[in-house]
Amino acid sequence: MRILPKAALLFTALAAVPVAATVFSFLPRYGQAVRAAEQRSALLSAAEVNALVVRQVDTVLADAGAVAAAVGHASDAPKDQAEAALLAMRVVLATRPTIDMARVEVPDRGISTVLTKPDADASLCPASTEALRAEAERAGYASAMLDARRAVLVLPIPRGERAGSPAAPTPRGFVTVPVYLQGLSLDLATIAEARGLDASTGSNVVVLDRDRRVVAATGPWSLEIGSDGASLPFYQILPEGRTAARVEVQQDAVVRDAETSLTVVSAGNPDGEASLGWLIGISRPHATVYAELSRTRRALYALGGATLLAAFLAALVAARAVTRPVVALSELAERIGRRRYREVGPASMRSDEIGQLERAMVRTAEELERQEAAIAEEARRRGELSRFMAPELVSAIVRGEHSLELGGKRCEVTILFADVVAFTPFAERRAPEEVVALLNELFSLLTEVVFRHDGVVDKFVGDSLMAMWGAPVAREDHADRALSAAEDMLRFLEPAATLWREKFGVEIRLGIGIASGAAIVGNIGSDKRMEYTAIGDTVNVAARLETMARPNQILVSSETKARASGAFAWKSLGPMRLPGRAAETQVFELEA
Repeated sequence: MRILPKAALLFTALAAVPVAATVFSFLPRYGQAVRAAEQRSALLSAAEVNALVVRQVDTVLADAGAVAAAVGHASDAPKDQAEAALLAMRVVLATRPTIDMARVEVPDRGISTVLTKPDADASLCPASTEALRAEAERAGYASAMLDARRAVLVLPIPRGERAGSPAAPTPRGFVTVPVYLQGLSLDLATIAEARGLDASTGSNVVVLDRDRRVVAATGPWSLEIGSDGASLPFYQILPEGRTAARVEVQQDAVVRDAETSLTVVSAGNPDGEASLGWLIGISRPHATVYAELSRTRRALYALGGATLLAAFLAALVAARAVTRPVVALSELAERIGRRRYREVGPASMRSDEIGQLERAMVRTAEELERQEAAIAEEARRRGELSRFMAPELVSAIVRGEHSLELGGKRCEVTILFADVVAFTPFAERRAPEEVVALLNELFSLLTEVVFRHDGVVDKFVGDSLMAMWGAPVAREDHADRALSAAEDMLRFLEPAATLWREKFGVEIRLGIGIASGAAIVGNIGSDKRMEYTAIGDTVNVAARLETMARPNQILVSSETKARASGAFAWKSLGPMRLPGRAAETQVFELEA
């Protein structure tokens, strides 16, 4: 990435840190505040629904209690006042707005009578059950759902003593009244709409009795009054072991594949000793509950993005001014790196650090140009010298480690001579151009082998090659290197000989002689013409061994064998008298 966008991004990041810190520190706190407010709102809504339920239940209980009290009073009245008591009981029933009829029951005496308002259907007033009567005696009242529209309320008739009779308790009686639930559902819908919990928001408000049946409901679930509500999610979030009494639970859950906030409270007077045993459940989808939070989050993200974009544009302008000289230096360095020194112009007149760096780079370019010219000249000279001398010798001369004066020094070396066997008849039959072409190809192959084993090609004499190891660079393993080179010469010669046989019609075979020992190595000749070579008996021995070698045979002196490692196979040829030498020489054949 170029420095300009990097600088722009850096400046943008510096601006982004406070923006991001503001957004990401504000949003969690704001989200917590919204969640807390929504939870309080849900509890307030539940409290309002609870007040509605309690109010309606208390009203019905009060009306039913008045009827029960009137019945009790009538049962305690003397016989001569029975008609007046019965009339008073009917008057009480007629004045109760929530009750149309009441069934008076005394189970011990088999009494079950229905009192009704005018035009009321007495058949709609059910009889109580033993369980309801037992619950009424225990708790003061009992209730149960009858169908989708009605519930039943059972109250005990207050006990009393008949006037003028011995003190004795009267048999236990009960008043059973039907309660109509449509009014509760309508009022519940009104509260839900006022609180934003109606069907349009996807919210549900449900009142469930102690038997988990629906008493009243509003919302998109479309629950029927009196239906079983045990599968509703409100019961799933109740703490383990808790009942409906005195419950207040709020929890998030997945309801019908949607994230939903659930609130459950118990219905009834929280200050009373007992509650109705009913539950008020409110479900609110997160999409509705946290819609404002989502809008705020989107607005903040949009504002943060716009701020970052503005910061980036401003940073881009600032970065361009800051990075322009740096970019110029980068282009200058690129021209220097590509060696386009002629394109490096004069340095600017800036007096700051950028100007100092630019001038230093211009001076560097000028120095590099001079050094490269010197290196090119050295390479040219090295190339010219390497055509006549060994690479190691050329390197030593260039480094000043080898003098060009006449003379030499005593070295331990291994000398190799390789000669083409029976080459003279071929040279007599062929044109000189063909002879030279073949020798050039042969010597190129042999030279490459010598160089591969770090040897020095001393000279070419006719169809012979002389190579040396151990000078000008001393090596402990010079004998091993020479022997390995001889093996490779025969190995590489085999495929090349096939080509030369097809091309020149001649069979090329080598005779190789190798000897090791002391020799004088240095510049031999005159001050006009010199040659780097080796002089001594070791050279003579190697040359004589080469003349005695059969085609593709490697003859080795005993000194070379003694200096070689155990990696080679030998065949002893015994002592042999070499041409020009009085003493016999122990000769070995290297089995390649």
